[in-house]
Amino acid sequence: MSHSVESFASGDGGSRSAAREGKAFQTLFNDAVLVGLTEVLGSAGARAALFHLRLSSGFGAAEVHKKLVDIFGMGTPCLESSILRTLYAKAGLAFDPGESKTFADYVARARRGYRIREEG
Repeated sequence: MSHSVESFASGDGGSRSAAREGKAFQTLFNDAVLVGLTEVLGSAGARAALFHLRLSSGFGAAEVHKKLVDIFGMGTPCLESSILRTLYAKAGLAFDPGESKTFADYVARARRGYRIREEG
């Protein structure tokens, strides 16, 4: 059975453009999780991790972080770094690994940067 992060995508509420933007960012995030896990764990490892992560529809950074810690413990920062590098690249943003404190902070910064890029 093949598991894909894309199957968990969902949009945000609000106006149509905000919903489209939210869905577009969620898709970027979903893809970044899949690619980041695949970079570190390989294809089969990423599929296994996704199965065990059991991410909900429209999952967010806090949920991903908590579940990665539950499964990988001290190996989580390596996985998160790969996910974040991928997310920032897909969003067309520069990733500075020293600027934020938590995985959720980095994802929130990426979301804001993506929104600004899309509006401009």
